[in-house]
Amino acid sequence: MKQGTRGKRGGRSKRKEWVTGNGLMACLIVLLLRIPLGHIIGDKGLGFLAAGIEVFTAVGITISYGFSKAVAVMVKYRIKREQFRSARQVYKIGMLLASVSGAAAAAAIFFGAEWIAGTVIAEHKGYLAIAAAAPAVCFSAVLGVLRGYFQGMGRMAPILHSRALEKLMMAAACLIGASMMHRYGLKVAALLKAEEYAGAYGAMGAVLGISAACALAVLHLVLIHMVYGASFRKQLLQDSTKNQETGGRVAAILLSTALPYLLCALLYHINGLADQSIFYHVIHVKNSGGSGAALWGVYYGKYSVMIGVSALLCARVCVPGLSGIVQSFEREDGGEVRRRMNRSIHALAVFSVPAAVLTAVLADPAAGLLFSGDRATAVRMIQAGSGVIVFFSFSYFFMGILQRIRKIWLVIPGALAAFLLHLAVLTLLLNYTGLGILAVVAGTLVFWLANCIFSWAAVARITKYRQEWIRTLGITVIAAGVSGAVGMLLSGLLLKAAGNLVTLLVCLTACLILYLLVLVMLKGLNKEELEEMPGGKAVIAIAERLRLM
Repeated sequence: MKQGTRGKRGGRSKRKEWVTGNGLMACLIVLLLRIPLGHIIGDKGLGFLAAGIEVFTAVGITISYGFSKAVAVMVKYRIKREQFRSARQVYKIGMLLASVSGAAAAAAIFFGAEWIAGTVIAEHKGYLAIAAAAPAVCFSAVLGVLRGYFQGMGRMAPILHSRALEKLMMAAACLIGASMMHRYGLKVAALLKAEEYAGAYGAMGAVLGISAACALAVLHLVLIHMVYGASFRKQLLQDSTKNQETGGRVAAILLSTALPYLLCALLYHINGLADQSIFYHVIHVKNSGGSGAALWGVYYGKYSVMIGVSALLCARVCVPGLSGIVQSFEREDGGEVRRRMNRSIHALAVFSVPAAVLTAVLADPAAGLLFSGDRATAVRMIQAGSGVIVFFSFSYFFMGILQRIRKIWLVIPGALAAFLLHLAVLTLLLNYTGLGILAVVAGTLVFWLANCIFSWAAVARITKYRQEWIRTLGITVIAAGVSGAVGMLLSGLLLKAAGNLVTLLVCLTACLILYLLVLVMLKGLNKEELEEMPGGKAVIAIAERLRLM
């Protein structure tokens, strides 16, 4: 019986890991999509695109996430107790609330697009992309309830399929829409003698692609829901519960359950919109001309891509460890919780610290290989803000623990404090220094550093965890610094002579091997840990030949 229970828990853990990892990979696709979009619509176009995407993220994704989590939690609770009719009622009321709130938000965004662009963001030509985001907001809210219902019912496959389909459709539709509307925008720009319209219409086409992808994902899950219809109806017949919950009670519980998730999501998703608004307002007050959109396009389409991709790949490292930590916490096995946390934190440090160092060191060849437009500014941003990779990875890990052990209310105060602190730093730097767009990078760095500290403190207090600093961070930083110094030297020697691609490949290979060898030499990694890492056996062979192991 115990083995069966452990088997079920293990299966659920694997499914959760797969869903979480799949979500990170979906974010990765969205970030990488900005690279070809930058080649199509340019830096200014990316600046206008950011307005639409950030409004969609702050409103649509927040509503979707909040209702998805709430519906999943409530449906799962009732399914476990065979309250199938109550679970169905949760779905219906959740769909009603999400549809109404999504439709209301979409209408406000569509009809208020010019006001949002001109007053809130202070970049008027972004209104086309903002208006195009309205359908995506509505579809996203509905999509959240559908995914939450399937998750609560234990049907993970439709969620994974719909997410994959949505991102593939998004990639194709965004590129096609951006290309078509950019060509139309060129004609408008020639007619009005204002080149910005080409980028503005291209951005609108890309955001319409997101709306199309969300609509397709909704249609896909509705069809799957119809396929499962007979199975769901059989479950309803098995429900022998006498006292059914009233609609009002279900709605009240649903809203109270969704509230912390909505607040948590809002504090993270509104970050980009707030930064964009402050940046544009200060730029206009300082009379810096029309360079705001182009600078924001470099930040959004180059810096965010390089840093975001590295951070997401590093955060993926901690996903397998989360389930074991949570299970040990639920069993009240404090020693095992701390042991597992120590292992996961060490793995995160081993991956994220060198990732931050090498991203900064190799920013020049990487930007030259991937991007068009203003690469010099992008390189400066990446070098200044690469620390976000480390802070985001650790924040993701600690916040993941707090959410899974149902301590989400502890996430919210830390996120709010980090949000307000970063806004204060950003405002001061923009107004009283000449940093310009680098002030936004500094603000982002402060936001994730503060998040990392607050979430770490909360987890440490709950689990009584004490960090081991020397092996986990001290040795890792030394090894990454040595490899980074060598990478900087190699990059300077090779870049002009060999080009971006050769420089990147040679430097990455040499730096990673050197980093791992220094780690082994300083006892920052042992043989067992290396065997679990990709390429670890090759490093073991080299280390044994050099008698370092």
